[in-house]
Amino acid sequence: MSEFEPLSPPGVERVEVVGAVAPAEAVADAVIAELLGREAPEPLGRGEFFTGRPGTGVVCGDGRVAKVRLDLELDWETARRWARHALDGERALGLHHPAKTWFLARVDGENRVGNVAPLLDPLHQALPSMGGDDQRRILGQVLEVYLEAVTGTGKRLDEGLSNFGRDRQGRLYYLDDDTYDWDDFRSLAEALGNWIRLPLDLGTEELSALGEDLGCGVLRHFSDPHWLRVLAQRLNRLFVANEEQAERRAALVAGVQSGHPSFRARVAAAGQTGETEPAGSEVLAILADIHANRPALEAVLAYLEAEGISRGIVLGDVVGYGPHPLGCIELLRDSGLTLLKGNHDHAAANSQSRKGFSNTAYWVIEWTRQVLGEEAKGWLDDLPCCLEGEDWLALHGAPRDPTFFHGYVYRMTYEANLDELADRGVPICFHGHTHVQGTYFRTPEGTDGFSGEEGQDLREWRHCLVCPGSVGQPRDKSPGAAFATFDPGTGHLDFHRVRYDMDPVLAEMEEQGFPPPLLDRLRTGR
Repeated sequence: MSEFEPLSPPGVERVEVVGAVAPAEAVADAVIAELLGREAPEPLGRGEFFTGRPGTGVVCGDGRVAKVRLDLELDWETARRWARHALDGERALGLHHPAKTWFLARVDGENRVGNVAPLLDPLHQALPSMGGDDQRRILGQVLEVYLEAVTGTGKRLDEGLSNFGRDRQGRLYYLDDDTYDWDDFRSLAEALGNWIRLPLDLGTEELSALGEDLGCGVLRHFSDPHWLRVLAQRLNRLFVANEEQAERRAALVAGVQSGHPSFRARVAAAGQTGETEPAGSEVLAILADIHANRPALEAVLAYLEAEGISRGIVLGDVVGYGPHPLGCIELLRDSGLTLLKGNHDHAAANSQSRKGFSNTAYWVIEWTRQVLGEEAKGWLDDLPCCLEGEDWLALHGAPRDPTFFHGYVYRMTYEANLDELADRGVPICFHGHTHVQGTYFRTPEGTDGFSGEEGQDLREWRHCLVCPGSVGQPRDKSPGAAFATFDPGTGHLDFHRVRYDMDPVLAEMEEQGFPPPLLDRLRTGR
């Protein structure tokens, strides 16, 4: 076919087939030309049979649908490269209909990029007419191909049900032309919330079974139970409009959690692993980043005992950096404090976890794994990641971080994290991870700032991010074990720092061959 050879019907000057997902099933150029010549593409919208970006138009006929990118203005060669890139991605993904065919067309003097595929039944139209069992089965298929795409390509699919369709044989295909950056289950949780609110025949039994399928799929594809906690926390924060939707959400979350023994154990022994909120208005101890420094932890616990403070929260990182992981675990298990998980705890308990660690830090992680037995690793792995009080939130990392313990609150991120608290309606967030004692705050007038004052009235501020500092490895140029105490009744916070003899810690680190920079950091508090 020559570039200048006109094709009928009128208005379609040229069509070039770039290729199909399965090359043998490509739609012929004459068929595409006839389809495009029927009418002008109708821009996509929301809530219709076809949904999508407004810059895409659709034309239907003879059991096929053509999607044309109306928002692209490309020369012919650039358009060809663009279409080939899209086709290569879909062939690698393997979730589109094999006859989906990418093409170029010149229509009324304008170059267009598009694709044509068999007209399938989109799920947002098909599901409402099905029974609950069929709805659950098909949604389970959607979740499975979704997880396969994430772990296979590092990209997520568009979770909207309009982006999935079935052929007459019941085979499921992905309809969207795009994939998107993986966002640690944020978008999937929002989609699941929409499923809960849709007028489907999914009762609590079906949703619990669907959640169990999802939980097993997450474990199978990600090999890390932490992602079940991330997903469960996201689901628990979803908006529900009434009690019925709340029950459906609870059933889905219970199903997600039921697939892993650690969740079942925690349900059977509620409160023993720190998931329950410290009750009452008594003063609470706020500790973080113990980092396997037993003398520092003993000094802090002695101070708390002398002050009569028996309740509190440990914001993660019991282990890492220091030489006493098992000793610190033993002290904290019997302390009565509520414990959360940090990134070092997670990495020590999971051999596949290396994300975010320097070579020096990871050396200690591997050393810690050799020192700890399986029971201690399991205890670390079972620690919850987040705790929510009546008007506060506690975690290791940052409130904006969906994984709970990788994000930092510091001068480049505190404003966005204060925004997160504002969006969620949470006045106070206690966090660790930075090892720097202090509070980032937002006043009622909207002014942001930082305070390192030893005594603070948190009620003066609309939102605040409180780091108690590090017990075992401070980094604010002041050696000593740092922590805080908080009175929920008055909103008063005090920062503390107690001295301890660090020479035995340094000696043991040296004896065990710890990297010298870690000894220097402990000495100087930097």
